[in-house]
Amino acid sequence: MTIYYKLQPCSLPGGHKKFRARVKYNGVYTMEDILELLDYHSAGVSRATLLAVFEEIHLLLERMLLEGYKIETPLGTYGLKIKGYFPGGEARFTDDNTLEIIIVPTERLTKAVTLKAKIRKKPSTVPEPSLHSYTNLAQPDSENILTPGRMAQVSGYDLKFDRNDPQQGIFLRPVKNGNRSVAAGPSVRIEHMGLITGRKLIFQAPADLPVGMYVLEVKAMFGK
Repeated sequence: MTIYYKLQPCSLPGGHKKFRARVKYNGVYTMEDILELLDYHSAGVSRATLLAVFEEIHLLLERMLLEGYKIETPLGTYGLKIKGYFPGGEARFTDDNTLEIIIVPTERLTKAVTLKAKIRKKPSTVPEPSLHSYTNLAQPDSENILTPGRMAQVSGYDLKFDRNDPQQGIFLRPVKNGNRSVAAGPSVRIEHMGLITGRKLIFQAPADLPVGMYVLEVKAMFGK
């Protein structure tokens, strides 16, 4: 139950420099991964049934939030927040304001994690790109699908690279039957970039990308 962190510099007014901690996750669990860990077979419940239940819960949460309700569940409390300032007491919601969803963990979960966790600093290593999420900007609901000729986005940490170095960048590595260890051909380097930052990359998928399964990789060099 060890939580690792690493320090990154942050500048303060007056030229002072301090460091803030950033949790270094050991990985990312998706709903599919959680279902793999659940012993749902012994309960006589199928995987498809559990997925259907979670989908119904998601739709109910969406509907209740849209109807202006606050929802309290064993997993957390869901609410809404309006951000931005208003010029006067009679002002209305405009494009200068945003509506955000708030998710607050339960007291039980908060206590369990904060009391049981062991906090350790991650040993210094050469940084490497860490991918956390992918979004098809042309079809946001299409998970893990690239649309040839359309824009897509990946988010994470330490993603920035030198686009002029052919050894760095976003690469699509074709694989056979979804097996990451079996290559189906040479990697394809993404040439058209819309945004390159340490936390986010926006790119255009090649218009002539052959149909198939690919592993998306980000390669970057660090240091001088």
